[in-house]
Amino acid sequence: RTNKEPTCYGDTNKCGKECPDSSEGKSCQTQCCKGYFHASPTDCKKCGTGKFAPQEGVPTCTTCGVGTYQPTKGAASCTKCPKGRHNTNKGSTSLELHCSACDHGKFAENDGSENCDDCDAGKFNALHGQTTRDSCNNCGKGQYAESGGAHKCEECAVGRFLAGSGKECNNCESGQFSSSTGATSCVICPAGQFRTEAGFGHCEACLAGTFSTDA
Repeated sequence: RTNKEPTCYGDTNKCGKECPDSSEGKSCQTQCCKGYFHASPTDCKKCGTGKFAPQEGVPTCTTCGVGTYQPTKGAASCTKCPKGRHNTNKGSTSLELHCSACDHGKFAENDGSENCDDCDAGKFNALHGQTTRDSCNNCGKGQYAESGGAHKCEECAVGRFLAGSGKECNNCESGQFSSSTGATSCVICPAGQFRTEAGFGHCEACLAGTFSTDA
């Protein structure tokens, strides 16, 4: 019989026919459907979960890359993890198991992220699974976040202050002090007291025979 040009085969509901016999197998070698691979010259099999075949007639399936997953067999592509999630593993098979929500202090603005981005220093984010940089909030007055990826801000220590928000508190100058954490300003030493060093939480009383009218 005349050898006809074969149609793509694999799943007869999707692709038409399978190769009818071995005599036609050789010309069928490039005709496995997308999502299938050649298990033998005349046998196409579905790609397993976590894998895909984007073209017809491939000898092997491709493993899904980082940031993606594929829960079904016979896939022609992988699905990207949605915004706010990430996946560092290849060959993943589940959205819920393998696309993890970004940790607090982080976010992912794009689908298919391998890693989440950190909130900038001086900002924080207390929630998981955030999708935009706008989800990172400025620290409050008298608070700081020294490094990126913070899920909360710390209060400035005694002897330090921060008028706004930022990544580092400032020392109170000599002649000034702050006696509580989270200070937004420093206080001048009262008359009869002094402070020669910066960054302290109290002033010292003047020695006998000496006095101070101001800092």
